[in-house]
Amino acid sequence: MNNIKDLLTDLSEQVSDLHLSPGCPVMLRESGELRALGEERISAKETEELLQNVFSEEQRKQYEEEGELSVVTEFENSGRLRVSAYRTDAGTAISLRTFFKEVPSPEDLRVPGAVKKLLRETAGLFIVSGRAGSGRTTTTAALLSELNNNETRHIISLTEYTEYRLINGRSLLNSRPGKRDSEELKKELKRALKADADVIVLGELSEPELLLAVMDAAQAGALVIFSMDTPATVPTLKRMIDLFAPEVQPMIRERLSELLLGILSQTLIPTQDGGRGAAYECLIMDQAIRNLIRESRYMQISAIMQTDRRLGMITMDDFLFEMVLMKRITKETALKFCSDKSALSQRLG
Repeated sequence: MNNIKDLLTDLSEQVSDLHLSPGCPVMLRESGELRALGEERISAKETEELLQNVFSEEQRKQYEEEGELSVVTEFENSGRLRVSAYRTDAGTAISLRTFFKEVPSPEDLRVPGAVKKLLRETAGLFIVSGRAGSGRTTTTAALLSELNNNETRHIISLTEYTEYRLINGRSLLNSRPGKRDSEELKKELKRALKADADVIVLGELSEPELLLAVMDAAQAGALVIFSMDTPATVPTLKRMIDLFAPEVQPMIRERLSELLLGILSQTLIPTQDGGRGAAYECLIMDQAIRNLIRESRYMQISAIMQTDRRLGMITMDDFLFEMVLMKRITKETALKFCSDKSALSQRLG
């Protein structure tokens, strides 16, 4: 196998992941597609040597005990990477996730403009949702950079990893990465509030007690940004509420209707230039949406998003339609990723 630093230096910007598995060639995920890099097969000894070079002694010990470990590290000339090692029957396998060397702006990522306005709010919940590999981490970093450079806030990040390093702009930015269980994260949220945090940034949330904790933080006056592994805005709403027992769901709907600012959902799709770009769906709270959440009338939320775009709301299908008009994607790509193929096909002609 070639030197890993040489491999990383030569990678195309469209490569998001590099997979090293004993007995297999180096595999790349480029523009969303997995392909082999040559025919040379990697040995278990080579992946073990890489693990020794990347992980510290303490991290290697943790890997031996748990059989898996993920860290964020930096290679010269290659930017920051998330390195995930896991034990297989053939030996240690390693996956490397690449990130942009520079934090892109929301404009670079074509994030709907209404999202930047939401970030000016002083308190509430804002969610970035999407499946694994949809670009949530990069979008969150772009939004955080926007806040950091243009607002005067105290920002505390409690994500598990620091994939993108940001320096203080107009804001005071403190990053406290680390793997925490639910109880530890709840304590960290309270500490952040005591430390006078205006903005608290978290990773993916999927446990009811943590959702309660972030609602408490928002109610206490913080802007809380976090992510969820859900494909669209309405499923994100339903997932949050369904985390709770039926008897408490009316209370959760009431609190969410008051505290939620908006949801940005995204997916990465192939573009006409051979790369990938994000397609978005954006839900912004207004009084009509708040009332529908309280009454569990979720399907009507989608209808409002389609017909009322004054606040900057947009559905995924509308965003895909606009991408086709701008010749960023093909009609076939839009139909592959849309939710209503019949309606979108008629619009596209």
